[in-house]
Amino acid sequence: MTSNKKNQLLEQLRALAEQQLSERTQKRDLAVEKMQALGTREDAETQAVLLEYLTQSDNELLRPLAASRLGEIGGSAVLHELLHQLESDIGDDVRILMIQILAEIGDSNASELLISMLEGDYASEVRQRVAMALGKTGGEDAFDALINSVNDEGDNQVRQQMISALGWLADERAIPDLVRIMQTDTDKETQTFAAEALGRIGSERCYEPLVDTLQNRKYLPIVRYYAAYALGLLGDERAIVPLQAISEAPSEHGWVAQMASESLEKLQS
Repeated sequence: MTSNKKNQLLEQLRALAEQQLSERTQKRDLAVEKMQALGTREDAETQAVLLEYLTQSDNELLRPLAASRLGEIGGSAVLHELLHQLESDIGDDVRILMIQILAEIGDSNASELLISMLEGDYASEVRQRVAMALGKTGGEDAFDALINSVNDEGDNQVRQQMISALGWLADERAIPDLVRIMQTDTDKETQTFAAEALGRIGSERCYEPLVDTLQNRKYLPIVRYYAAYALGLLGDERAIVPLQAISEAPSEHGWVAQMASESLEKLQS
């Protein structure tokens, strides 16, 4: 290819990039303008407009803005409409945004439908978001659905979000399962999710398993790293001594020592 042809191609690519940027900027400005036009109203009319943006707009920037606003508004009317819409024929991108709104609202009345979706034939990403949302909506049914499924779930990414959700629910009944997953699961990433979940539960019953995992070098460094991180979340001052020992050990793995040091600072602050 000659120098002139290369320059022409570069100019064409530059012009195309500028056009795409201009179009995206126009879409962004339109989305922001529409949100601003709604002001701070939280009435039925505003909710109807936001739902229309969420379900029917072809502006990929407007939909998440509408979703965020609906999450802020919350309330029984928004919750009812979202639950109704979730049972209709909508695309997964909109469905995921709706699930995120339900998580932000955090109403246990959404749990029944979310549980049916968790158990249903939905795409992996949808089911991941459902599991996350159940950790925020709470309720006895949500806990039962998660704890009864976490060991048998075949999709590893969905299972990891179930584990995370159990951490957010902070129910001590999950501790034995989470400890077993942290210490014996065959997937190292899943083990790290369990460690973090134990830290979020915040019970003193989580202390010993986390310290044991941190101190025992039979566990992979990434798992011990998250055990150290979880001890920082847990906030139990008994962890100061073992964290300090790990952070100062000359032969310790660098990642683990660094996280032990960071968690130590958190506990001492």
